Amino acid sequence: MKKVIAICFLFLCACSTNTKKEKPIKIEAPSIIKVDKVDKTDKVEVKKIIDNTLIAVKKEPCIGDCPEFEVKITKDSILNYKGINYVSIVGEHQLKLSKKQYNTLKELLKIAELNKFKGSYIDSTKTFLSKTLITFDNQTINVNLWKDVPDPLINLYTFVEDLLYNQKYLEE
Repeated sequence: MKKVIAICFLFLCACSTNTKKEKPIKIEAPSIIKVDKVDKTDKVEVKKIIDNTLIAVKKEPCIGDCPEFEVKITKDSILNYKGINYVSIVGEHQLKLSKKQYNTLKELLKIAELNKFKGSYIDSTKTFLSKTLITFDNQTINVNLWKDVPDPLINLYTFVEDLLYNQKYLEE
């Protein structure tokens, strides 16, 4: 046992050749970076993303073969459609609404006054149903069972869905 302790002591002494204590290195980051000259040929381009969406409708999947799609209608009357599953046309497509269609949509939005509705018409016992999200003016309304939804909201959704049926994006 004495031999083991002696050998360990020798290893410790042999490994410790530097007896000086080193000071820790201090690194300071500059708090302010000063720019003396700005070259007028260097231009910084700042892009501001403006959301031009008037209304968005997203139909999520259900247990079964419910249509799954996303629709965004812009303030300049462009309908952007993305068919995902169980639709007649899969993929992204775009069309310009007629003036009559666009004015009807705006009128339905005005009548609906989406900000007066509850944010959710979800029946938690019906988890197998598809969920529909309607977004307007940064407010989203979730629906899975249309039974208790106010008529103006139903009319608005039906109008958007009819636009999709008329374009054969959805099949009856």
